[in-house]
Amino acid sequence: AWLTVFDTRGREIRTLVRDVLDAGSHETEWDGKGDSGVKAPSGLYLVRLAAPSGTLTRKIVLIE
Repeated sequence: AWLTVFDTRGREIRTLVRDVLDAGSHETEWDGKGDSGVKAPSGLYLVRLAAPSGTLTRKIVLIE
């Protein structure tokens, strides 16, 4: 499974999960930083979960 945060222009901000996971529920948190460690600005972001069974994308809002 891959869980990735994108900005509204489609640029990858941070990959939160890139691993083989057992079936079932899982949780993770985003600290608001990009892969480079720099804090992302407040605003709208997209989170995409990609797995062999399909892809799911949701909107989130980062408020700092």
